Amino acid sequence: DLFRLVPLLRHCSPPSCQKTQFRADHFSGGGPDLLGRHEEARTNYRTASAQAPQFVPARNNLGLSLIVGGFYDEAIATLTPIANVSPRVRANLALAHGIAGDMGQATRLLRADYDDEGTSRQLVYFGQLRTLSIAERAASLRNNSHYFPRPSAPRRPAP
Repeated sequence: DLFRLVPLLRHCSPPSCQKTQFRADHFSGGGPDLLGRHEEARTNYRTASAQAPQFVPARNNLGLSLIVGGFYDEAIATLTPIANVSPRVRANLALAHGIAGDMGQATRLLRADYDDEGTSRQLVYFGQLRTLSIAERAASLRNNSHYFPRPSAPRRPAP
């Protein structure tokens, strides 16, 4: 059970445990995020990111948690430097731009990984999200992840 493992990892201090500490902080963000305790989750993601800046999942999840909390500029600043790491990060960055109202940048980011129909679907969803309160937006992002699917493969073939 992850919730029992996290406290053990947090209190692990020998050098061999320090390599896993950032993972514990990262994974301890997921539960609070799902329970609506976004500030606690963001603190854990920030700690993991500070301990291991190369650990992209912590930065990506921090960006998504910032989006859920309505901190779009900070989410964009967090996700932009790692946007080329994966389609998922680009999709989250597009989401931040879209909800913030910059549909042009959202479109450019989405087109890297989605066909025209997929891009259009995402843009419609971003527009719908913009009309919701932060709490409703968080619920929609949790409950309607099928509207924001992971790109399964790059849209364009590699050169």
